[in-house]
Amino acid sequence: MRTDSRQRLDELLLARAIDGLSGAEARELEQLLAAHADVDAGAYERAAAAVCLATIGAWGPMPSRLRSSLEKRAAEFTTNSTREDGA
Repeated sequence: MRTDSRQRLDELLLARAIDGLSGAEARELEQLLAAHADVDAGAYERAAAAVCLATIGAWGPMPSRLRSSLEKRAAEFTTNSTREDGA
């Protein structure tokens, strides 16, 4: 059975993937993620991206919010990978 905080965490992760969060919601999400370290924080966003790709086809435009999120994560991944490689 899910706890109330885990249910709220899922609600906020889903809202972030679909609509985005207010500042207060983003802060609440960060607190809940810290309390639930085992949760994959990007799972809902990846699922939303997969649904988007499946429904708009290869030639449809990617929503700007999703594009920005993916570009940010790619830059963070590249920066972290470079640091780990010692380059």
